[in-house]
Amino acid sequence: MKHFVIFAASVYLFSSIAIAGTCGSDGTICCSSVSTTEQFECVAPADDKYQFQIKRFGFERADGTIVWVGSPTTFDASSVSAGSSVGAYASGEPLPYGTYVALRPEISGVTTVSASGTTKTLDNISCAATDESVDIIAEDPNIPLCSAAPAAAECNTGDGFLRIRDASAGSFTISESSSPTITFGFDVDSAVVFNISAPGICSYKDLGSLNVTLTVQ
Repeated sequence: MKHFVIFAASVYLFSSIAIAGTCGSDGTICCSSVSTTEQFECVAPADDKYQFQIKRFGFERADGTIVWVGSPTTFDASSVSAGSSVGAYASGEPLPYGTYVALRPEISGVTTVSASGTTKTLDNISCAATDESVDIIAEDPNIPLCSAAPAAAECNTGDGFLRIRDASAGSFTISESSSPTITFGFDVDSAVVFNISAPGICSYKDLGSLNVTLTVQ
């Protein structure tokens, strides 16, 4: 599903795509490919919920200063309209003309996931989870404070949010004649980790990975 939001004065465009993900990517094992007769840690899609909050969205200039847009809003990355919702998040917020080198979203440390149980093991055991919450900041005391490491790939803002620095899309320039499109894609197909500890048991263990792609064209 694709959704475009045109910002004031045609400064830039947001759009979204749904990523065709694969359960068990990045070296993990999908729960549908194992049996509960063996002990495994496996993953399944967060097909019912992957809920997080964006506090605000930043655009970093070459000199390190950040232009902020948006206000605290909750999103569900498992929804087919997730990208559209994020794309509409800062609708009507223009960016000053100039060159930007990184995207800097501030995302809640607490994430809540649910898996419907549609994913089943080879011996037909459902792997389900309901409203399991993980506080990423509390679990990882090594995440630096943003006040101490403002340019880190991720840092703790000190008020329950992580500030991310994503420069993977490269730099882009906004001018009177240039209106780049920023595209978001979400993949939650390996977003819930389960533990198979005994025959017939597939129980929730932890938060898996949410893969987000950002491209600028």
